[in-house]
Amino acid sequence: MIPIIPRKSNSRKPNPEFDSYLYKLRHLAENLFARL
Repeated sequence: MIPIIPRKSNSRKPNPEFDSYLYKLRHLAENLFARL
């Protein structure tokens, strides 16, 4: 897994490597393990 940080919302350059769906899933998985 390669960490990819999303760009700022006002950035003019898009980030083609960033997948928002996977980012959301990763966030949910991290929250799940944080609760354990």
